[in-house]
Amino acid sequence: SSDLYTSSVTDSARILLQDNDLYLLHRGSDRVYHYVMNDVGDALEAVGTDPVLIQKGQVYDGTAAAELVDMAWISEGGLRGTSVFAVLDRAGTLFTFDDALGVTALPVANSQNWRQPEAMAAYYGNLYVLDTLLGSLLKYEPIDDAYTRAPTAYISDSLGADLTGAVDMAVDGSMYILFADGPIDKYYNGTQPTLTSL
Repeated sequence: SSDLYTSSVTDSARILLQDNDLYLLHRGSDRVYHYVMNDVGDALEAVGTDPVLIQKGQVYDGTAAAELVDMAWISEGGLRGTSVFAVLDRAGTLFTFDDALGVTALPVANSQNWRQPEAMAAYYGNLYVLDTLLGSLLKYEPIDDAYTRAPTAYISDSLGADLTGAVDMAVDGSMYILFADGPIDKYYNGTQPTLTSL
């Protein structure tokens, strides 16, 4: 799409590759693009006539998408029975996509209490939302593959963690939180932080 290439180079984007599917979140235009690797594996092809999968202002499953925060692949595991691609918006809607159902809109519990969601991640079926103004990393456990149960704080309050300046996160059993000035905080089961720097 031409608007993707004419946007400012400072507009941030995120790429997610799952099998042969490539998803690109372009925050400058509030759009998620979906491409598929060709059979040879040397080029990407748009899915259908329009590579835009989700964009701000469009209505999906009866819900209009707000500003897009982040995207993740949510794998089955724990209490979750299916794997799905998901995009989170600032209004607290999780837009999920699969080939059979298309785009589905799912509300996320207690999102009315969010102040500034910056990033999302998923691990073992759980959904994590980093809210820097709230000063919390929220952990959502699924119920029937949705996140309608109130979250818990992943990081123990007793640690007095300061999430000011946090910009991104990743999880692989441990949680890694990246700060704008370079450091990375690492947590395991919400405790025992260690500090590294880039």
